Amino acid sequence: GVDVDDVYQGMDNGEVPFSVFIYLTKAFDCINHETLIKKLEYYGISSNSLALIKDYLTKR
Repeated sequence: GVDVDDVYQGMDNGEVPFSVFIYLTKAFDCINHETLIKKLEYYGISSNSLALIKDYLTKR
């Protein structure tokens, strides 16, 4: 992660801090969960990651 001191140092060097926050809850409501899991498996997502995603999708 980024430390607050890094942000301040960047600002002192003329850099502009920038962040993007995405709210994904509604996005997961718009897709078929089984299809998503199959595609993630196809693209080689690890079994541990798949288990976390399946858990998230089924316990919402």
